[in-house]
Amino acid sequence: MPQNNMNKREYIQFAAILRNDQCIVFGKDHAECFCKSPFGTCKNDANQGFLTNRMRFVGRKEAARIAHKAGQISEYKRDQILISEEIWWNPKSGYIYDPQKGYVKKA
Repeated sequence: MPQNNMNKREYIQFAAILRNDQCIVFGKDHAECFCKSPFGTCKNDANQGFLTNRMRFVGRKEAARIAHKAGQISEYKRDQILISEEIWWNPKSGYIYDPQKGYVKKA
């Protein structure tokens, strides 16, 4: 991983699922991830999470904390879970989804 990536604050880049075979499928939202993955490869809701800019898979609770620290969501409550739409669909978030870059600030 390039050194300059390590200095950046961690943020949420993609919605993701961790398949039963340990492969990570990522996209705009979890529905898209399931569409990209063969049927039956991820049967557990616990396998839904997010991929950070450091290519780290995190669960929904940790993702909410990271997104709040990074300014991707404005409100955060303890034990909150992140829903991808809070980042890319919410007009107040200031983010949109780019298929190559993930969640990015609006221009």
